Amino acid sequence: MSDPHNFPELVFGLVGPIGCDIHEVEQALANALKEVDYSPHLISLSESIADLLAIKKNERPILNTLEKKIDAGNEVRELFGQKGILAVEAIRRIRHSRNQEHSTRGTKIPAVEGANELIELSDFPATKTAYIVRQLKRPEEIELLERVYGKQFIQVSITQEKSKRHANISQRTRVELPNLDNDACDEHARKLIKRDENEDEDGNGNKLIFGQKLGVIFQFGDVFIDASTQDTISNTCRRFIRALFGQTSIAPTRDEFGSYLAKAASLRSVDLSRQVGAAIISKDGDLITIGCNEVPKPSGGNYWDEDENKARDVDKKAEANKEETNRIIFDFLRVLKEKNVIRKKRRQKKFYLKAKSAMR
Repeated sequence: MSDPHNFPELVFGLVGPIGCDIHEVEQALANALKEVDYSPHLISLSESIADLLAIKKNERPILNTLEKKIDAGNEVRELFGQKGILAVEAIRRIRHSRNQEHSTRGTKIPAVEGANELIELSDFPATKTAYIVRQLKRPEEIELLERVYGKQFIQVSITQEKSKRHANISQRTRVELPNLDNDACDEHARKLIKRDENEDEDGNGNKLIFGQKLGVIFQFGDVFIDASTQDTISNTCRRFIRALFGQTSIAPTRDEFGSYLAKAASLRSVDLSRQVGAAIISKDGDLITIGCNEVPKPSGGNYWDEDENKARDVDKKAEANKEETNRIIFDFLRVLKEKNVIRKKRRQKKFYLKAKSAMR
């Protein structure tokens, strides 16, 4: 076997909003990996969804529209009771692919001292091999793959202008649902984009716990690829892979350097909701200013960790935004109760939950 430290097995997880040209990124990434003498293997989780549903329902569904694929993904997670079930399936398919790769190479199972269980070829990473998983939609999927593969897991976040994605989905909808007119296709596209970003509720207002959450995971990418043109996709993939494999002549772009500064600035914050950094750079890439969301200190400036008598949310163990949101909701409920709009406590609780969801 080749030295796994020199040629480690890699797992690339594609994360992209609906309507992006994910296929082009997948192919460009595979081609870039071949240039560094790696063997790429493509794993499509949309294909796995139908297989998993067949296991639970004894019938393989036909997923011939984008909406059916989203619904099927949600159903799979719910039927298996696991929000990260598709990552589990990705791991199973990687192990299966390892077996094939090792068999092709004639790999023998190495002796493992002290092993008291049956060892299979699929237990050993395949060197000079990369798996491209298309595509991930929930934080639980990312977290599981990171736990299993560690630094060998790389999240590839794909971006494309929203208007272009909307046009792509509308055009596809005209083919998938020919009975809809143009306005209906456009509205359908808008609904799919919203579902894909953060699917909290179904069309009837019922809470969804197994829906898609792309908006929660997209920003944690290890590399961001602009899918606006084939040339941009190809150049970015080649540049990233060469940098990943140690080509020291590759320097950051202006946008990459600015993103790095914004990320560094975010580490200054201990905001209880989320830490956000921002950086403003000139057209030449020179730093103008950086900042983050943090509690201001009386008389100006922000608290530093070594300061005494700090009064940040984290020090007071309370989040002002949530307190204010709850105050607004309860004041609204109080007024409705005084006007006899709602009377029963059960109705108040139900209304509170709906109001809180709407205010999000």
